[in-house]
Amino acid sequence: MIKVSETQPDIPSLINTWALDDVQKNLLLKMAQSHQPYHYRTFQQLKFELKLRKKLVEAALALNDSGARFATFKKSKCNEKLWIRKDNGGFQLRFEVPAAAGIRDIFAHGRDYAFECTTAIMIMCYKAILDSIPEHIFNQLFQDLFLWDGYYDEDLALTRRPQSDNLAGDIRYFKNPDFDPEHSEWQGENTIDLGDGTFFGHGIGIGSEEFMIRTLNQKRIDGAQTSAYLMDEAMFPNFKTLSQYDQGTVETVRRTAISSCFLIGTVGSATYIGA
Repeated sequence: MIKVSETQPDIPSLINTWALDDVQKNLLLKMAQSHQPYHYRTFQQLKFELKLRKKLVEAALALNDSGARFATFKKSKCNEKLWIRKDNGGFQLRFEVPAAAGIRDIFAHGRDYAFECTTAIMIMCYKAILDSIPEHIFNQLFQDLFLWDGYYDEDLALTRRPQSDNLAGDIRYFKNPDFDPEHSEWQGENTIDLGDGTFFGHGIGIGSEEFMIRTLNQKRIDGAQTSAYLMDEAMFPNFKTLSQYDQGTVETVRRTAISSCFLIGTVGSATYIGA
């Protein structure tokens, strides 16, 4: 169920008015038909979520094609012209490098990089956001970028939903309870739901739910009895929070600021608007 300002919108009208592609149409229909509520304060918030979810799918496909390899933290690798590899296997963006340049380099020169699947999720989230908001704002929000495991910048603001509706762009986790302790990297797989019944997991590739489970089941201890499985919950960036940085919203704020003599300022990674 979708509600915008407590009113259920006419879905066919939105599809026609917004000229949505197949990925976004499918998203909108799934959300509208769900028993779970999807509440928005404005139509712009809803439209931005559809855009960013599509960009998450595109980022997953791009990372799959980038040449970046899977590696444990001990064997991680990065382009050290742009990133500093830390002792824990994480990547710290060099001070003089814009965040957008650092993220784009991973996709453009993937063979210079190797990392595990949780870091891959963070990288795909940042790439999707970069492709959804103005570059100068992205650089401002994520100027001190650090890529490591599940660590993420507070402006990414990951959100959890207990029950996934199998939406494109959902971050889903395949758990492998009987993994081999000598290969803890196979205790599960973080993936992006591509919205067509398939998932992308860095180190495994693209495949169906059955393919992901079958692959993980091959990485269990001898005599394992418990199959890997897809967990119910989903995670995703906070679409509503990030929507304030959408190009259309930013331009509207700028025009309002000029006509109303408002001041726009920044403190750290936050943007403030005041009279």
